[in-house]
Amino acid sequence: MKKLITYLLFTFLANFSSGQQFEWTDAMDYQAADPITWNSLYGDGQVETSIERQNGFLRFHVNAEDDRYNVWWAIMQHPITLPKEIPSGVPLWMEAEVRSSHPIRRINMRLFSPNQKGVDHHSNLMEFDLEDTATWYTIRFSPDNLDYQKGDQLTGHFALMDWGVNAYYLDVRNVRVFYDKDENLSPSANALPYHPEPKKPASFGNSVVVDDAGMVDFKYTDKNLSGWGTGDIPLLSVSHELSTLLKWDLSQVKGTVDGWGLLRLAVFSSQQVPVPEDEFCRLRVVEIIGGNTDWDATTLTYESLAQGRVKTELFNEQMIIDMFVPKGNDQVMDIPLPPNVLQRLISGRSKGLVFFSLGSLQVSFFASGSGDKTKKPVLYFNLEPDSN
Repeated sequence: MKKLITYLLFTFLANFSSGQQFEWTDAMDYQAADPITWNSLYGDGQVETSIERQNGFLRFHVNAEDDRYNVWWAIMQHPITLPKEIPSGVPLWMEAEVRSSHPIRRINMRLFSPNQKGVDHHSNLMEFDLEDTATWYTIRFSPDNLDYQKGDQLTGHFALMDWGVNAYYLDVRNVRVFYDKDENLSPSANALPYHPEPKKPASFGNSVVVDDAGMVDFKYTDKNLSGWGTGDIPLLSVSHELSTLLKWDLSQVKGTVDGWGLLRLAVFSSQQVPVPEDEFCRLRVVEIIGGNTDWDATTLTYESLAQGRVKTELFNEQMIIDMFVPKGNDQVMDIPLPPNVLQRLISGRSKGLVFFSLGSLQVSFFASGSGDKTKKPVLYFNLEPDSN
């Protein structure tokens, strides 16, 4: 038995040194006569998808110009037959190089197995932030709970979600699924776990109260809503035609954000259906990316904010997150914010946050002018230890 174990161990180590295949690859350098072996699918909206050969990469097109609600998803995927040299159950990595047609977009990459139990479409998945359109970003992650056996056929995919109601594309090349025998890899720097549970305010080293908060009316675009509220309680409301904008003075904050942060809001009241559907009756949180950044709540209107620009030049088309609002009055609402969004707020690339109603939702929050300081909107975050 000892001799057999020694032989197997020697054979396993020899396989490494002899260059045996421990990865599945697709460089995506398809020639004109080569069939494209990736396929696409979509749902939750009116979109069209296609995959096109380019010089050294594939381009995944998504046309959402006929979509109404911007809750769609589109996937390009491929079956992945693992090389027989990869043992059962060892940690696998998926890696690719990607480039986006539009800035400040997230995609997700997923690697899953036919042995995966249940229908949790968010398992073994990682999101990635693509900040600009010129960079080929290397994205990489290792699924935590990938259940597979030697020789199984897995599925790898790239997904675009809720990018907007225009035409978009994602360029992809050099896809790899592999076993890291040296175990010295880490996820790529732009990797974002999918919607982690928000931490408590006490776990953060930095907190900044909102500097100004205002509202705009998309129907009565020249009207200022300063003083909005009920009785002597100033409020910030969100509905089909009303949006709330928040901005912070972060000019004194220096350094790199460490992990997810938190936005805490105090809900005054909400009106919604008793059992909200998955993509219905949510608060949509979005980055402000343009327009008049020197707005003041006492004079703010949609027209003064936009200054002739179209809506997509003011607000990022892809949301940060869609959140269910707590039912009842006088509730606390904690919204997790990813580090890339917080970093853009600190750097000034993002000018603040804006809230939209996704579906039939009306909600009011206590405003920055509320007498109770504990009910003002507050941003919480941590900075890396060497950030001073």
